[in-house]
Formats: sequence, structure tokens, C-alpha cells
Amino acid sequence: MNIRTTWTLVTLAAGVFALIWFVERPLRIRASAPVSRQIFSGLDPARVNEIKVLANQVEVRLDKTNNVWQITSPIRFRADPNRVYSLLVTLSNLQWMAFITPEELQGQPTAQKDFGFDSPQYTFQITEGERSYYWKIGHRTAPGDQTFLQVVGGTGVYLVDARLIDVVPRQLDDWRDRALVPFTGIPVDQLLVTAGGVPTRGFKLAFDRTNALWKLVLPQLWRADNAKINTLLVNLAQAEISRFVSETPRSDNDLEALGLRPPELAIEFMQTSNLVAGLLVGNSPATNSTLVYVQHKGRPEIFLAPAAAVSAWRAAPSDFRERHLVNPPSEGIGAIEIQGEDSFTVRRLNDRTWMVAEPHNFPADPVLMTNLLTGLTTNLVEFEKGVVTDRASYGLAKPVVQYRVFSATTNQDAGRLLGVIDFGVTNATGPVFVRRSDTDETSVDRIKREDFNRLPLASWQLRDRLIWDFASSNVVAVTVRQKGYTQKLIRNVTGDWIIATNMQGFVNSFALEETLHRMGELRAYWWTGRGQEPDDRYGFKEINHQVQIDVKKDGRMESLVIDFGKASPESLHPYASVVLGGVRMVFEFPLTLYYELVREHLSIIKASLPVGAK
Repeated sequence: MNIRTTWTLVTLAAGVFALIWFVERPLRIRASAPVSRQIFSGLDPARVNEIKVLANQVEVRLDKTNNVWQITSPIRFRADPNRVYSLLVTLSNLQWMAFITPEELQGQPTAQKDFGFDSPQYTFQITEGERSYYWKIGHRTAPGDQTFLQVVGGTGVYLVDARLIDVVPRQLDDWRDRALVPFTGIPVDQLLVTAGGVPTRGFKLAFDRTNALWKLVLPQLWRADNAKINTLLVNLAQAEISRFVSETPRSDNDLEALGLRPPELAIEFMQTSNLVAGLLVGNSPATNSTLVYVQHKGRPEIFLAPAAAVSAWRAAPSDFRERHLVNPPSEGIGAIEIQGEDSFTVRRLNDRTWMVAEPHNFPADPVLMTNLLTGLTTNLVEFEKGVVTDRASYGLAKPVVQYRVFSATTNQDAGRLLGVIDFGVTNATGPVFVRRSDTDETSVDRIKREDFNRLPLASWQLRDRLIWDFASSNVVAVTVRQKGYTQKLIRNVTGDWIIATNMQGFVNSFALEETLHRMGELRAYWWTGRGQEPDDRYGFKEINHQVQIDVKKDGRMESLVIDFGKASPESLHPYASVVLGGVRMVFEFPLTLYYELVREHLSIIKASLPVGAK
């Protein structure tokens, strides 16, 4: 091979390389690059401000103003924002599944008719600022899973997923916002509810932003049942219009026949004195009592809505009162200041532990604290009198006890005052009067005497309920004194129980052992009194029943004495008395323990069962 041939081959090789590198390689890269199938790639749902849809010879126009979609033609009504947004998002992500090119369409002169574009299901115009999108939706394909779509001014036809049609509202009413209450995002701080067009037959609620609570301000200032009100508001917010009845104004006679003039019920949502939204509620159709006629205040449209969503608002104002003594927040109660027989504070250390503090320092009994918290949050008050100027007649000029209740401490809250509750007593047996002195309420309520008697008036009523702590095996003798009779039981060398006195009888050692075991872990049901009582109010002299238990403990003998009185008229628990720490304490004895064991095995004369005891 000569030198010329060599250079010729080199030159040819270089040319082939250049062809591959500069021509074929870019073509292959472009051919392998992914082709976008997105039809409306530039569509931004958040920036769309106008939609026009022509379907069934009816054009619907929607406009967005201040981020609120409105139907502006052929009627004016709020548009369903969720349906509008769902449609726009679907369109912005819409991809074609197949594309029919202009060349392929040229060979099919009846394509417009065949694909359904001469009489389309929908014709759309969507405007986004200065840019508009026009397209038509034609027929479905034979299998029904795809539909034809044509961009007006375009040169081809797209095949897209037929589920696009499912997100397009089919008729005018489908574009409407069916929310029963047309909230616009403006915060509401007042609710006015009237019945029959008469303001005096209704009430007014105001929202206190300081404590985030509703209160009744008309017909009288009362604490409101916030749990009930919030539930009813949620029900209203979730309720939907069932059917649209009329668009045009009706005569007064027509409206009167529907119960809308005057409305049987009106609910107005306001910010200060400005109306945000209003519902006028009429009667039910003759054929369906579950629906009611409704209008939005200031609007001509009449529609049907679920009666259940509004019926609870027809109740009397008193039904919206807060009937609990205190309604704690989600974080619960953290401290209670009590001024009664003595002044003290109960503080929560954790979920299970409370301390009686200031000036005391001892743990509160868990069960008694649960009873206290339950009583404050679940006991229901009854209305006594609306306007009270003479509090002394209700024992409230100088309350027998006052509770100041504080919330639990959180990172955001150092423990705010939840309520100040005053209790007044005017007699020994009737109801106890109560008022919330931390509010501007002028009314007085009452609670049941038995509910009040479960609320502590003194710090000692929250002490540990444990009376005794001994093992039954350490008991060596039991002496029962009752109505002038005495019976002593002793344990013999074999561990059995025998009668040591001259009285005859049989001792059930197993039952007595169980009774002593239960007495060895005795806990008071409720602390009733402290110190010697000047009278026999608890019936200890009348019943005259005493039990002495001799226990061997740490090498020495200890005599534990308990006296039994009559039964509590409220709980039927027998009263009992012991000396603890040198102080006589009166308490309610466990009912089952007394009537099943003490009455049977630690008595000479069986006490009769009080009425109601089983």
C-alpha cells in the first residue's frame, strides 16, 4: 500500500466519524428523548380566573374574585370550590394516551362528526391571566374507557382517559356550592337565633376570644354549653343543600306558605354587628318531614336542606346554658384553691398524684380526688332564679365554701383561672345554691344536696382513706359490744376462733378470718366528720355497736376500736368512727363489707337493713 492510499483511507475514516458524531448521534439523542404527553402543560390552577363551559346548549360561566369562585351566568351563586379545583388540577395534569395526526385526519373527511366535535359534550374556555385555553370533549371510544379531545385551533385529536368526564359537572346545579352555610372565611364572633321572626323568642351568643369560649348574652348573660354549640356548628358546616327549588323571588304569600315569612327559625352569623351569613328556615314539605325549606338571608333562592342540621337550634335559650360547675380545657385542671372550714390548695403533680398544700403538705387520696374532679366537671346545676340581687337569702353573701379552679400548667399557659364557684347553704336538707362569681351572671343555680356532700369543705376530707393496715393472722382477740351485751372471741392454740364469754353460739372461723382480713385493709368510703360531735347526728349512741380488734404488732398488743352508727340517708353507707392520730374521725363505712360480713360475724344483734339496701 502506498502513501496516497493510506491517506485516502484515513480521510474516509475521518469523514465517517464526523458523520456519526455530528449527525447520527444528535438524531439518536433527540429520538430517544421523552416526548411530553401533557396537553395543557402551562396551565396553573391557582392562576385561573375564568371558566366557561357550554353543555346541552347552556353556557355556564364562573369567575374568581378574591380567591372565591362564583357562578356569574346564567345565575349568580357560589361555585363549589372543591369541584372547580379538582377539574383544574385534572386538566393541568391531563396526558394524551394516543394522538391522531393532521395527516391521518385528512383521510377521514367526517372526522369532526365521527369524533363528536360537531356537537361536543362540552366546550371549554379557561382563562389564566392573558392566556386562554379552548377545547372540546367529543364522544367516548367504543370500549368507553377513552374519549376524544380537540384543542380549538390545534391540528390533531387527542385520546384521553374518559375519567376526565367524571370530574366535569354535568349540569348547572352540579357547579353550585351545596354548603348549607355560606361561610366566606370571615371569622364569626356572634350568633343571633330568632324564632317566628320575634327577637324575644330567641337568643344571642358571643365568642370571647380571650378564653375562646361562647357565652349567652341574650336574653340574659349566662355561660354557654360550648361542647353543644361547637357540635351544632360543626353539623351546620358539614350540612349540604339537598335540592334547589327556586331561583327567582317569590311573593310574600308563597314565602308564608313555605314558613319563610316570617321564618320559623333564623340563624345569623355575624362579625361584631356585620352580617356574614344568615339562614332562614321554614317548614317541611308535606311529603318529606326530614327536609325543610331554607333561604340564605338577602338571597331569593329557595332550597331544601336536612331538618336535622337546624332542628336543635329551635330549643329554648336555657338549653344552651352550661350546666356544669366548670368545663375544663383539654389539658385539664391543675390546681384548686378551697376556702371552707379551712383554706388550702390542691395541686396536681402528675396524672395520678395530687398534693394538699399551702399550708398543708400531704398527698390527697386518689379516689377522693377523682370524686372531686368528677363532681366539678359532671355535676349538673338546675336553674333557680334569673336575676338575684339579695344573695344572702341564698347563703351566697358569705358562701359556705368557695372553689377557685385553675387549668394545668403548659408551655403556653401558666395555669389560668377557669372559674370561681360559690356554694350557699340555707338549710340542712334542701338543695345547695351555687353561682359562678367570676362571671357577670346575675342568676343563681342549685345542685343536689347529695352532690354537694361529696365535695370537700376541709382539707382533712381529702386525706388518705386507709383506716387500718394489719394482717388477719396477727389478730388474737375480737370484742363486740352492742346494746349492753358483750361477746369476746379469741384464737385458740390451733388457730381456731372460740367464744370466750358465757354467751352461747357457733363461730365460723373461715368467715371471721375473711372479715378480719377485710377489716385489716379497711378504707373509708368518704370522710364525714372530724372531732367530737356535740349531738348524736350520726347515731353512735342510738346504734350502740362497737368492735375492738386486738392485734399483735411488733411484739406488742394494740387495740383498734371502731364504733358504728346509723346509715347515711343519701348513700346508705353506715357511719363509723375511729381515732386516728389522736383525732376522732367519722366516715362512711363500705356498704358491702358491713352488711355481708360485719353484720353477720362482728355483731351480737344483727342490724336491720335500711330501706334501699340490698
